[in-house]
Amino acid sequence: HGPFSHLFEKFLHTFPDKATYKHETASVKMFDHLVKENKLENDFAVWNLNKDDIKFIKNLIDSSSKTNIAEQVRKLILNASQTTIGHLKTTNILYINNSEDDRVKEKPFLFEIVANKRNGIDVDKWDYFARDCYHLGITSHFDLHRFMKLCRVVDVDGEKQICYRDKEMDNIYDMYHTRSMLHRRAYKHKTTMIIEYMIDEAFKLANDYILTKGKTGYRISECIDDLDAYTKLTDYLYHRILYSTEDDLSQAREILERIESRNLYRFIGEAKYKQQQQQPKSITQASDKIPGMISDIVKCDESNVIKDADIVLLSMTIDYGKKDKNPVDDVKFYKKKDPEKASSIDKNQ
Repeated sequence: HGPFSHLFEKFLHTFPDKATYKHETASVKMFDHLVKENKLENDFAVWNLNKDDIKFIKNLIDSSSKTNIAEQVRKLILNASQTTIGHLKTTNILYINNSEDDRVKEKPFLFEIVANKRNGIDVDKWDYFARDCYHLGITSHFDLHRFMKLCRVVDVDGEKQICYRDKEMDNIYDMYHTRSMLHRRAYKHKTTMIIEYMIDEAFKLANDYILTKGKTGYRISECIDDLDAYTKLTDYLYHRILYSTEDDLSQAREILERIESRNLYRFIGEAKYKQQQQQPKSITQASDKIPGMISDIVKCDESNVIKDADIVLLSMTIDYGKKDKNPVDDVKFYKKKDPEKASSIDKNQ
């Protein structure tokens, strides 16, 4: 992540050449940069870890970038020694089979640990739960330690998946509820979104006037193109603008000063859409209509100084992580009496 985490990703998406930027891709590039700059290949070799292992780590970070995962995992297993395989491939993660090739089983469940695309149950989520609930004083009823004791790998229709005891269904719902609660009460709270918008606006106004050293000097939006510059781009950027004296940064500075004095952009109102209602096809279409509607309302007021650019429409969706789909539908459960068999469970059971 860049400065202010996901805010920086949204900031970059406003630049045409960065519209497809993903922080997972940046993380993979950063990992490569760390290995190269710190000459870590020799340290990896001490633990019998090679280029295939490095590729494996990167695929765990960004599973969308993987190519032929099963074959990569298979190669890792075949090339590994039972006793000197190193921490990444210890027997509690991979079962090492040194017999003939056709006995080696692929381990796709490994890609459900860091970033789980199947149902969103992963350690990345647990990490920010612990961090944010602690700092925000929010209580999470999700019991991570109990959950870890009751998960196992089960063959489901020929594919090995991480599955959970049937009695953990309520705990899993608590996990998804914690995610929804954090979004509702913190990440997508209206004041949070207003402040994020103001910071984003300040970054855009400062973009052409702050250069960060890499191979050359890079604008804020360009730092992702040079990993030396990107490593220097931290949350300090906010204070760099706030405490600046340059005339070119005056507009950006004034916005951040408004944040510091709690003189935030005014919240006008909100509209909520129920699932069965037809929502606007796009935020752009709605944004085009609303300024005109506001102008019609206030046009009789001669003192009105509201311009179309003063009206901002922000959208938000809060769900359990898979939009209108129940993510528990993609979770498999096993029973105490039959731990080698797993299946879905109806939420009403």
